[in-house]
Amino acid sequence: MWRVLLVALWVSTGLCSADTAQRVSLRYYLAPTLEVPVYTSGQRMEPATKPAERLRKQPAYRSRKPVYLSARVGTGADNLFTFVLDESRGTGKGYDLLYADTNNNEDLADERPIRAIYLRDAFAFGPIPLHIEVNGKRQLYHAMVKMGQMGPSACRLNSACYTLGTMSLNGKRYPVALVDENASGLFNDMPDLERSDRVTGDLLLIDFNGNGQFDREYPVSDEVLAGAARFMLGGKLYRVQKRADGLAITVSPDNTPLVEVRSDFAQFRLSLVNELGVLSVHATTGVAQVPAGRYGVLSWVVQKRDESGRLWRIQGGYNATMPKPPSLDVKPDAPVRFGLSSPLKAGVQVDRIGEGYLFTLQFTTAAGEQISDLTVDASRPPQPILRLLDADGKELAVLKFEYG
Repeated sequence: MWRVLLVALWVSTGLCSADTAQRVSLRYYLAPTLEVPVYTSGQRMEPATKPAERLRKQPAYRSRKPVYLSARVGTGADNLFTFVLDESRGTGKGYDLLYADTNNNEDLADERPIRAIYLRDAFAFGPIPLHIEVNGKRQLYHAMVKMGQMGPSACRLNSACYTLGTMSLNGKRYPVALVDENASGLFNDMPDLERSDRVTGDLLLIDFNGNGQFDREYPVSDEVLAGAARFMLGGKLYRVQKRADGLAITVSPDNTPLVEVRSDFAQFRLSLVNELGVLSVHATTGVAQVPAGRYGVLSWVVQKRDESGRLWRIQGGYNATMPKPPSLDVKPDAPVRFGLSSPLKAGVQVDRIGEGYLFTLQFTTAAGEQISDLTVDASRPPQPILRLLDADGKELAVLKFEYG
């Protein structure tokens, strides 16, 4: 479980009933230590030896091989921003400086370089105060450039800001936040089901359990909702409209018919996605309520007892090697069943590492969904064993797989 403390709250005025719409104001925050409340994938930036746009001025770089990066942020006619990696100690000594065209005037000579800091397993440059345009209005947007261990070939632009406020429903207050998942400068991007790297959109965070944190449980999360335009609370469905600048949301009842999803698994959790974003679904008796619609099944957690009374728990879901998530068609006039495509399959991937080999064991469903964890009575089963035989069937080695 991934938990992040809420560092500040701005409380909207008034309490609203479940049957009325409410507008919730959110306040802009620069993320402490550059990291927003939950992980984001950001926007990939391809390295180049020349800028992607014509620059009027550039500083005197210390490296003879500066690396040019670019990203599109905001909705302005010119939303292409240029960034340049430089080496303060000279060519070949490592990229540790970043120039950013923060005001997008194609002049990098008037910018001060940003020095790299080490952040978790990558180098980060920021915060970078970008002056962007969103729907005709100029606004400040803080970002950072992350460079992975592979250097300039692994750079991404990530958001270093988020917005935060409080929603009121049925006499209770719930902290809410918006996070720009893809560093586009907008906080209301929806899923693009035609792109494997964008099957989820920007993040809506809701502290439903009131513990002062946004809890992110893998692989199905109740409080971190990707691209969500709807959420369930107390058996009721609500619609969410998000402003592009992230400074407000509107919450209202959604009267889409709810339909039963049934399963042979008494306990199951689903993460479903369609054009309205990701929806988390729970069941403890083999039945859940879901609004009618056609969904892709992003991830799932199921539990079931065998004949000996042992409790099996298995989790998994869609992975990027699949063309699209498995579908679940929830029609308004009939219940629908959820099950795992069988039989389950085991496969071994072999990679050459130096003079040796790396064997990786993976379990999938028949549809190709990857199984990420399996426990029996809350414990992992014994480690699988790999036997290596020669062409004559003679045993050469017995290897135990390690979890993780």
